[in-house]
Amino acid sequence: MEIKNKTWSILAIIFSTITLISISIYFLGYINLNFVIVILGLSQLFSGISQIELANRINSNPVRKRNKNVGILLVIIGCIISTMSIVEILQ
Repeated sequence: MEIKNKTWSILAIIFSTITLISISIYFLGYINLNFVIVILGLSQLFSGISQIELANRINSNPVRKRNKNVGILLVIIGCIISTMSIVEILQ
């Protein structure tokens, strides 16, 4: 049951690790930068969802509001980054 509550946090950590690995692979010349940026955008998206989930578990109202705002901002940034890179890949 405890792992179910931390699903978004685990996904954020996994995608952050995949981002670091894909940056290394990019510098070796095996993948395109747009694929790295898509993974980075997904990492931001999952981090934002994790932040919103954390805000819902906090009792303090001012801290909860700030965490939720940061989470929403991260979700928006992640969606924009991923969408722009996917459009660039498809062109």
